[in-house]
Amino acid sequence: MTLIEFLNARLNEDEAAARKALPGPWHVVDGDTDRAQVRDSSGGYVAATGSAEASEESLPAPGTAAHIARHHPERVLREVAAKRAAITEIQQHSDFFGRKRKPVEEGLTGYTLRVAAAAYSDHPDFDREWAL
Repeated sequence: MTLIEFLNARLNEDEAAARKALPGPWHVVDGDTDRAQVRDSSGGYVAATGSAEASEESLPAPGTAAHIARHHPERVLREVAAKRAAITEIQQHSDFFGRKRKPVEEGLTGYTLRVAAAAYSDHPDFDREWAL
């Protein structure tokens, strides 16, 4: 598996997960306690377990709630699209005037791809040679 194939596979997984999630944007609703709720744009619970009305114990801490809300599906889909655009641009510029320059996974382009792959370094298909 090449680095680009690895990145595309991870982006496909991110996209699929985002499309299965409740639609965003999500927002945090702080209560009078040390817990917060994450709700979608229709007011439904996003971060809660159990019944539709979350219990105090099932709600995430405010910092966790803010993190969850920041990574709602719409944002993930925008990030996937941006990363795919960058990969496409890198691939197109590796073939300059019809002559192959350095392989796309070498030099600055390779480093840029490895930076993108670093977010997935805990994946079993990650090749340690791609580590920064």
